[in-house]
Amino acid sequence: MGVRGEYADILRVIGHLLDEHDADQVEIIQYEKFMTVSWRQPGGTADQRAYNDIDVKLLRDKARRLRGAGPVGGEKAELLRTLGQELDTQGIEANGIVEEGDGFRVSGVADRRYVNLHFTFFDLRSLSAAHRAERPRDGTAELVAAASPASSGRAGPADLKPVSVLIERLFKSVRL
Repeated sequence: MGVRGEYADILRVIGHLLDEHDADQVEIIQYEKFMTVSWRQPGGTADQRAYNDIDVKLLRDKARRLRGAGPVGGEKAELLRTLGQELDTQGIEANGIVEEGDGFRVSGVADRRYVNLHFTFFDLRSLSAAHRAERPRDGTAELVAAASPASSGRAGPADLKPVSVLIERLFKSVRL
């Protein structure tokens, strides 16, 4: 699905595409040589896109150009961006992301172990609001990055905590 540590960028751009199509029942699956994004449009019409490594690099480049441009896309873009931030933080290499009724189910690998996690839309919206509130406007990005487990290179199964624990840990580290 791209390079671990860059899911936030890739999933934000994919979310933007999905918002443009008013997509529902989203599935993002990583295969050995490519990734597919499948969804249903209003009226039940199925659609799909496939991305190879070059396409994923182009998606990352597009996402980087969107940084600082303010909100881009709709809710899927923001939810998937936030989900990507969680995958990056927890060191998860996703094999599949499937939209379920109240969130996204992620299957993948973290620290050479299989993980299967559910991220509710409610929790992702809460995390998104927290991330927005944290976005530095005065050069404090380094403090926030230094406080995250991913920056230490120690993310693994022990870091696979409920979202509320991650939020609490982030707020404690930012207060330092």
